[in-house]
Amino acid sequence: DIDAGLVDNTATVTGLDTSLNTVTDDSNAVSTVLAQCPEIEIVKTGVYVVGACSTPGDTIDYTFVVTNTGNVTLTGVVVTDPLVAVLGGPIVLAPSQVDTTTFTATYTITQTDIDIQDDILNTATVSGLAPNGTVVTDLSSEVVTPLVICTFYGAILEVATPLVPVCLVVGDMINYNVYIKNTGNLTKTNIDMEDAMLGGGVIDFVSSTGSPIPTLAPGDEDTTTFTGFHVVTQVDIDNGFVEVQGRTTSVDSNGDSQFDLTHYDSYFLDAPTEAVFNEDCFPFIALIKTGAMVDSNQNGCEGDAGDVITYSFTVENTGLTELTNVYVTDPLPGVVLSGGPIALLLPGEVDNTTFTATYVITAADQIAGGVTNQAAAFGTGPNGFIASDLSDPVSLSGDDATVLLTCSVDASISLLKTGVVNDVNGNIFADEGDTVTYLFTLANTGSLDLYNISIEDTDFGIIIGNDPTLPISPGIDISSLPISGDDNNDNILQVTEIWNYEGTYTLTSLDGPFANLNGDGFLSRILINQATASGEYESGNPNTIVSDLSDDPNNLDDIDTNGDGDPDDPTTVILLNLTLSTFEIFNGITPEDGDGLNDFFRVKGISNWPVNNVKIYNRWGVLVFERDNYGGTNDKENVFVGRSEGRITIEQDRLLPTGTYYYIINFPEDNPGKKAYAGYLFINR
Repeated sequence: DIDAGLVDNTATVTGLDTSLNTVTDDSNAVSTVLAQCPEIEIVKTGVYVVGACSTPGDTIDYTFVVTNTGNVTLTGVVVTDPLVAVLGGPIVLAPSQVDTTTFTATYTITQTDIDIQDDILNTATVSGLAPNGTVVTDLSSEVVTPLVICTFYGAILEVATPLVPVCLVVGDMINYNVYIKNTGNLTKTNIDMEDAMLGGGVIDFVSSTGSPIPTLAPGDEDTTTFTGFHVVTQVDIDNGFVEVQGRTTSVDSNGDSQFDLTHYDSYFLDAPTEAVFNEDCFPFIALIKTGAMVDSNQNGCEGDAGDVITYSFTVENTGLTELTNVYVTDPLPGVVLSGGPIALLLPGEVDNTTFTATYVITAADQIAGGVTNQAAAFGTGPNGFIASDLSDPVSLSGDDATVLLTCSVDASISLLKTGVVNDVNGNIFADEGDTVTYLFTLANTGSLDLYNISIEDTDFGIIIGNDPTLPISPGIDISSLPISGDDNNDNILQVTEIWNYEGTYTLTSLDGPFANLNGDGFLSRILINQATASGEYESGNPNTIVSDLSDDPNNLDDIDTNGDGDPDDPTTVILLNLTLSTFEIFNGITPEDGDGLNDFFRVKGISNWPVNNVKIYNRWGVLVFERDNYGGTNDKENVFVGRSEGRITIEQDRLLPTGTYYYIINFPEDNPGKKAYAGYLFINR
C-alpha cells in the first residue's frame, strides 16, 4: 500500500426482501492517498592495524552499515567511495532493514601517504531508488585514519682496521666503515656524516662521491658512500683504546631535519664505537735478576753459609705507555732489597742501577744445594692498569727463577783431648787420690754451624751435651757448658768457633796399665782414653750428624782411625813417679786459678841446660812468648804463666785465653837428649 502510495476500494451492501430475494448495491469508488517517505542512512568505519610505524602496503579495512530509514522499499541500493572501490550490491532494502555485510572496501597505504605525513580521510555515499522513482542518498561522516610517522633512521660505525695482533703507535690510523639505513618510514634526502665529538676521539668522515647521499628511501641501506678514520694519539695508547662516535644528518620529505648517533653494531641503538688495542699493547714491564756470590768468610768457597749474595736488577719498560711508581719485590725471607720506586719510566727505557739486594746464605741453603728465588717488578700505566713481570736471570721475555748453586756441604767437627796430672796429696807420686785435669778443645772445622753438640767418652760415658741440665756421668767432674768459646752464648757451635771444656778425673788404685817407660826400673802407670764429639748441621735431622774421634796432640803418631783426614790418637796420660824424672815437659797449665797447681809452663830439669830458648805461639801462628834461659836456676824462673809478652799483634801482659798453643824448645849447645822439642800446650782457666 505504502509502496503504491494510495489505497483504492468500494463497498457492497446486500439484503433480503420480503420475498426473500437478495438485493445488492456497490458504493462509489473511494481512493485514499498514502504519504511516501523514502530515506536511507550509511555509517562507515575503518580498521587499521599498524605496527611501530606505518609502512607502505599496510591496509585499512572499511565496513559499511546501510539502513532504510524510510517507509518505502528501496531498490538498487549501492555504496560508492571516492577513495576505494566498494565491493557488494546492489541490494533491495525494505523499510527499517539494516545491512551490515554486503558492502566492504580495503585501502592500501602508499609511501606518498606516509611522506606527506597526513591522515587518511574519506567519506562514502549510499543511494537507492524509491517506488515512485525518487533516488535517495546519504553521505557518511568523514572517517579519519591516522598514520604512524617514524622519522628516525640508523647508522653503524664499524672498525675496519684489525687491531690484533698489531700494536699501534702515535700517528697510526684506525679506519672505519660507515653503514647508513633508513629505518623509518619517511624518505630521507641530503644524508651526511659529522663527528659527534663523543668518546674523546676525533674521527674524520670521507665521502666516496664527494657529496652527501641524495636520497634514501625507507628500508634502503648505504654501505659504501662514507668511511672514517682516526689518527692515534698518545692519549689513546695510554688509555688502551679509542672510542669515537659519529652523527648522521638528513632532511625528510617535508623539509624537516633529523639526526642520529652511530652505534657499533645496531641501526636501532646509539653507543660509541670502541677500538680496544691488542692486549699485548697495554703497559708492560720486564725484569732481569742476576746474583753474584761473595766469599764473605774468606774460606776459599764462594757460596757457603755466611757468604753474601749481591743481586742486581734490570727493569725495562717494554710497552708503549709510560710507567709510574715502578718498584721491585723479592719474597725470599732474609733478602734486603733497596732502591726505588722509580717515579717515571718511559717506553723503551732501561734502569739497571736503582734496585739492588743482598742475602746471607744460610746453612739450610747450603744443605739444599743452592738459593732459588724470583723477584717481581710492577709499574702503573696511565690508565691505572698495573703492569707486572716475574724476573728471569737472562731474558726480558722469560720467567725463570734465579738459581745460584752453593758449595757442597762441608760440615765437620774436631775434638782435641789432653790430660794433666795434679799431685793433689803432694807426695810427688801420681797415685790414688790425685787428679787428672782434662781439657777438651772442640772446633767447628767446616762451613756450617753445628747444633745439638755432644761429647761421648769411651771410658766415662756421655760427659757433655746440648742440655745444660744433663747429669754428669760418674768418673769425671765436668761442667756441661763450655768454659770458653761460645761467644754468642747461643749453644750453637758456629763456623770457626772453638769451645773449651774442662773436666777433672780422680785416680783410683785401678787406673793403669803399668809400664817401665824409661828403662830405669821404675814402673809408671798409663791412663788411656778417647772421646767422640758429634753435632748436627741441620738441627733435629739425625741424617746430618758429623762426628770426630778425639786426638791427643802430644801423640805424634797421628793415626787416622776413621779416615777423615784428622788424627785420632787416644789421649795418653803418663802417671810417672815425678821424683825420678830428670827432664820432662808438662803440656798443660791452669794459671791463676787459686789452687797453686800447674800455674806455669813447667819443664822439669831444664835448669840443667841453661843455654836454651823457649817460644810459644797461639793457634794462628802468632808468637806470644819467648825467653832465653827458661827455668833459670830452679826450673821456675823466666817461665810462661799464660800472659802475652806483647810482641807483634798481642797486647802486652794480656791474659791469654783458654785454648791450645804450640811450644818450641831449642838447646843450641848441651841438651837433655835432643836439640829441639816441640808440641802442644794447653791453657785452662
